[in-house]
Amino acid sequence: MKLFLAFLLVAAVAAKSKDKKNQCASVMKKGGLSKDFAKHVSHAIHSLTIEDIKMYFNKNVGKNNNIPVVNPKLREQPRVLDNAPLMGYDEEFVTDGMKHYDVIMKGVNMEGWHLDAFGLLERLSHVFHMSEIWAAAGKKYKKIIHRGNVEVDSELCDCVRDMEGNGLAKYLQLT
Repeated sequence: MKLFLAFLLVAAVAAKSKDKKNQCASVMKKGGLSKDFAKHVSHAIHSLTIEDIKMYFNKNVGKNNNIPVVNPKLREQPRVLDNAPLMGYDEEFVTDGMKHYDVIMKGVNMEGWHLDAFGLLERLSHVFHMSEIWAAAGKKYKKIIHRGNVEVDSELCDCVRDMEGNGLAKYLQLT
């Protein structure tokens, strides 16, 4: 009997979780978000750093930024960090391109660091590709912020923040 009750409890929790997931899918669609939200967002944030967030989005971001990213030391745990890390860009460089180039060159021979199965050209291509994505997203972000009085849909925000339910956590593990 105890086993049966435990099974019912697990089934009820699973059903509730599935209902919430279906509800969030509906809320996110109504909010204008793509059905591929998790896939697109995981790609856009997977290698963000505090310096990148400051450069493209918010100059006041700190260490507890709640932006999950793939651990730049790919062979270390945890696979996904809870916060974008500070990478230590050389601030003597003026352009973001040189700052990114410098980080790649400093890490090129570090074991387990950023795409170590890839060659130098692939590493550089990746960081410049991501910079393009962040620059475009940053412009859109700043337009929204400058509008002011952005109407916040708390139900939509809850669904966007539910990384397990919306699939973002899964995609970050795969990125």
